Amino acid sequence: MSNEWVEPASVEVVHEPPSPPLRSGHDPHCSLLIAHCSQQFGAVPALASVNLAVRPGEFVCLVGPSGCGKTSLLRILAGLARPTGGTAYLAGRVATVFQGQSLFPWLTAVDNVAYGLQLAGMPTARRREIAIEQLRRVGLERFARAYPHTLSGGMQQRVNIARALAVNPDVLLMDEPFGSLDEQTRILMQEQLVALWQGSDTTVLFVTHSVDEAVAMGDRVCVMSARPGRIILDLPIDLPRPRTRYADREGIAFRATATRIWNVLEQGLRTED
Repeated sequence: MSNEWVEPASVEVVHEPPSPPLRSGHDPHCSLLIAHCSQQFGAVPALASVNLAVRPGEFVCLVGPSGCGKTSLLRILAGLARPTGGTAYLAGRVATVFQGQSLFPWLTAVDNVAYGLQLAGMPTARRREIAIEQLRRVGLERFARAYPHTLSGGMQQRVNIARALAVNPDVLLMDEPFGSLDEQTRILMQEQLVALWQGSDTTVLFVTHSVDEAVAMGDRVCVMSARPGRIILDLPIDLPRPRTRYADREGIAFRATATRIWNVLEQGLRTED
């Protein structure tokens, strides 16, 4: 068996046979496609015929009330669960950043970032070079030899993001990665993530409970209904970038967009009650 490193080929992940095309108006050339996707746990329906198409390089935020199936949808896309019905399709390499800390405590920051490359069989010198570069991009190069317990929550999440970006993903799935951070750190992380994304061709699907966070970061914001979750609003964010700074959120257009999204969320919650 050869020990030569071979760059992984792009793959297509399809969990079910293809369903009928999405409703007209959606771009068929997409890197992420969810068609008529449903999920049920016993007698409890979590998702109901979810349709979503995301074009290559888009940053799409997904918001919705607790328990509406946002995480279930990301787990299906990540290949960690199968839908009860419908199709989930992703094109290319996929990386995930889930909520909570997922670093290996016995590995240094640089070794955590290099872990996926190690699993892929990349030679030590090359994977370390890439890991150091990714830590540099998130501002943590001088903490390369630090262990997770010596890093703040924000720093640990930056290592998580660096680890995800190290594999050069075509699609990045993020489930409330900043949910446990204080407000100041959260806003700084939003700015940093958008800057990293703008320097790449990566497609991002970002789950959040925060309407402001979604408007600040997304090209589009998709709102999910209460359980069983389905998309009830798909709103392009026609606001100039950058808009992740604290002062940007006080603008009239920003607040109007956030209010529109909140009104849809609130209506869905009241309907559930």
